Amino acid sequence: TDVRERDSVATPSSGRAPPVAILVTAFVLVLFGRFGWSLASEVRQPTIGSGREAERAAGAPVIAIARPPAVTRTRSGIDPFRMLYLALTATGTKMRTVAIIGDTPGVVATVAARLALAAADDARATLVVDCDAEGSSLSDYFHLPPEPGFTDAVAGVHLWRDVTHSVGASDGLSIDVVAGGAIRRGEPDRTTLESARDEFTRVRGEYDLCVVVTPTTVALQRVLALVETPVTVLCAEMGSTPLAWMITEAAQAKATGAALHGLVLWDGPLP
Repeated sequence: TDVRERDSVATPSSGRAPPVAILVTAFVLVLFGRFGWSLASEVRQPTIGSGREAERAAGAPVIAIARPPAVTRTRSGIDPFRMLYLALTATGTKMRTVAIIGDTPGVVATVAARLALAAADDARATLVVDCDAEGSSLSDYFHLPPEPGFTDAVAGVHLWRDVTHSVGASDGLSIDVVAGGAIRRGEPDRTTLESARDEFTRVRGEYDLCVVVTPTTVALQRVLALVETPVTVLCAEMGSTPLAWMITEAAQAKATGAALHGLVLWDGPLP
């Protein structure tokens, strides 16, 4: 009787593994699968893994490395964007126009904005121009409407002064921003472009530094139509930007007449 009662209350064994063991096994398999996928992707399309690798690919020195969330300071306590500003002005020459290019619009806009803030903090009158109407990342950074802006001034629809917004007055900084403008498929005629170029030259001459955001090759070509041989800074994302892209982009920038001054590497979560 005792044996029968014991057997009746005993929980029969199903022969299956505990749920915890199944979860642990699944988690390990997912980790191995993700590692294998990442390894295969890296072998198929290598990405930038270090500063030296980026320098060899682009043929230009790394000026600054931004590591968020402590993006305002490096490990030595120096603002990386302050280092970028000093690298562009350390020769003693008055740097007038700097083009920021890269494969990630958010990174390009952030680097351009922080460079402009570093210059304005050094009592430099600074103008920031967004040449990418499709992305309008700079407008998002400064919380400005994308229209009217750069494309409208180039097309002769608005004057450059009409599309320039002051964003640093409340903080005591002399910094103005030109948004990307409306998306326009057609290019302006030669007379309109020359007029826009002459006016932009006059407006740009009133500032100590002009920073232009050109995340695409098309945007860079638009800048080259307004400014001859701008100093160019190439931005890349560590662990994400393909080496082949950096090699091609650096070669194209040099071929179009832009002077590739150096590199800025973004190491961390996207802004």
